[in-house]
Amino acid sequence: MLGISLAHVVFRWESDFEEFLRERKKRRRVTDPETIAYYRSLFERYLEGRVLSEGLVNYVVSHPNK
Repeated sequence: MLGISLAHVVFRWESDFEEFLRERKKRRRVTDPETIAYYRSLFERYLEGRVLSEGLVNYVVSHPNK
């Protein structure tokens, strides 16, 4: 099912995502700018521009930085 419905999802960091983390997230909102910057750097290093796939999901799940 993952391959069928999400075959063309490409990861991009957007300002809307930062707003979600700061303001709209239900639990554990992220208010510290340093934490947002840390998350952004991890995202850009490991996910930016990659296509959602089973291999990518396995990579993220088994990554040492949970």
